[in-house]
Amino acid sequence: MTFTWAALAVISVILLIANWRKSVVWGGFTLGIVVSLIASIFVGFDWVFIAKGGIVGVICGQILNFIPTENKVS
Repeated sequence: MTFTWAALAVISVILLIANWRKSVVWGGFTLGIVVSLIASIFVGFDWVFIAKGGIVGVICGQILNFIPTENKVS
């Protein structure tokens, strides 16, 4: 794993701890792991590949966490 992926892994762990109760970040992590597990069937099983999927999922979840939502009360 290169320095870039190691730095992204540290950032991802910090984001997971900071967003402990927010399901968007954890959902992104779970989706990243599941997608990389399915993809590893076709490209060959590798833990680094699965870890990279989790890292990308956390970062995508955090980006989605910044998108504002409309809370309309009827």
